[in-house]
Parts: sequence; structure tokens; C-alpha cells
Amino acid sequence: FDTTSQRACARGYLLERDQMRWYWDQYVPEPARRTEPEAAPLRAARLSGLPPAIVLTAEFDPLRDEGAAYAGRLAADGVEVHHECVAGQIHGFLGMIGGIPSADEAMTRLCAAMRARLSVATTAEVSHG
Repeated sequence: FDTTSQRACARGYLLERDQMRWYWDQYVPEPARRTEPEAAPLRAARLSGLPPAIVLTAEFDPLRDEGAAYAGRLAADGVEVHHECVAGQIHGFLGMIGGIPSADEAMTRLCAAMRARLSVATTAEVSHG
């Protein structure tokens, strides 16, 4: 709860730091288990071997820096990853399709990236039998 984005977006951007603390308490009630990789993937010794990932973050989201760090770790461990931080947006904006133009645009980009990735996987599977 001490990243730049957690501090900068602590209040006033829909998802607030106090809510994040409550969610964390619900997600992993035992504080001693919060550093386990199953609860906090950034704590894993390695992330290699994971499937390709798309990590979408929002400029005014307390989780922005953690998302960026996760994307960076994936890349550093050799995982194919695409990370995008959407300017001017808050946590959950992607659920506001039809109301926020940048949500529509981000969803279009996400779907195109997924289609392209699935097409590559499907083509590889077909050509390898």
C-alpha cells in the first residue's frame, strides 16, 4: 500500500486505498500468507513458463504501479507481455463501455490483441498437427 499510485490515488478515484486494505483482508485474512506467490505473484521467484499476458492499467488506479511491475517482471522472466496504461482513467473503467469512449477504444485494442494471439496459437496448432 505504499507505491506511488497507492499514495497518489488514495482517495477520490472510485477505488480507494482504504477499500484496497479491506479487500486484501478478505482475500488473504492471514497476514503471514500475504507474501506467498499464490497471493502475491510478484513475490514468486520466477514467472517464466506463464502464458502470454495482456496487462491493462489505468492512470488513476491505486493498482497501476503493481500492474506495471507485474508486466515488467513477466517480461524480465521471458513471458510475452503487452502492457498498456490508459491515460485519464480510473480502476474499473473498462466496465463502462458505451459510456466512456476510451473504454470502448481500450476494449477494441484488447480484443484485437487477443484475436491476433489466438490466431497465432491456432495457426501453430494446425500446422503442427
